[in-house]
Amino acid sequence: MNAQARLAGRKELDAVQFLRLVRETAKSLNISEEMLKRALNVGFSGGEKKRNEVLQMAVLKPVLAILDETDSGSTSMR
Repeated sequence: MNAQARLAGRKELDAVQFLRLVRETAKSLNISEEMLKRALNVGFSGGEKKRNEVLQMAVLKPVLAILDETDSGSTSMR
């Protein structure tokens, strides 16, 4: 995320600011705080993986996101 900010000439986020952003975004998507504490995709159901991918897109705000087989858990972002 900070690499994108540098490239665009925006201010970078420190770890505390980034965590705050992730928590606020997760809350807006009704993703529990408990889910944020889990290792990424370890033991996640297909639906939980998909919710995690939506959270990543909401935080990173890609210009283009291609969702392949949205019912299978495979996603690509650019």
